[in-house]
Amino acid sequence: MEYHYFYRFKPQNGKYRNLFKKRFQVIIHGSMNSALVEFEGGQREVISGNAIRKIRNPKPVLSEAEVSDIPNQDRGKTTMLEYNKHGYEINIWQDEDGWRSFIEWALEDGRFENEIYGPYSSQQEAEEAANQIVDRKIDQ
Repeated sequence: MEYHYFYRFKPQNGKYRNLFKKRFQVIIHGSMNSALVEFEGGQREVISGNAIRKIRNPKPVLSEAEVSDIPNQDRGKTTMLEYNKHGYEINIWQDEDGWRSFIEWALEDGRFENEIYGPYSSQQEAEEAANQIVDRKIDQ
């Protein structure tokens, strides 16, 4: 079974707090912008359609089973650095091709837009490139 979406919201408490960036599949869309989804592991929840994001490049997002198969010394390669700059969410991670950056921002109509850049040879290079891209977007 393939999981083509991930949970976007990051609540601080409640039953959804552990779902952030977990992969799932949509079972059915509701009529009031809700959806019944099934997360990896079989957990089913009804969530807001606003929390659904399509995985564009599934390489950096590993399933729970895949993460448990990675030896402890290699797990650092899949961790992400997250920070926010002027309303732009920036994520930096490393996959088998090198370091990548994911930049997401909200549009005036409430939708989100995102872009993935890379690969870069180092984490610092990926961070510098992401900061330059955000600065250019702010200046536009």
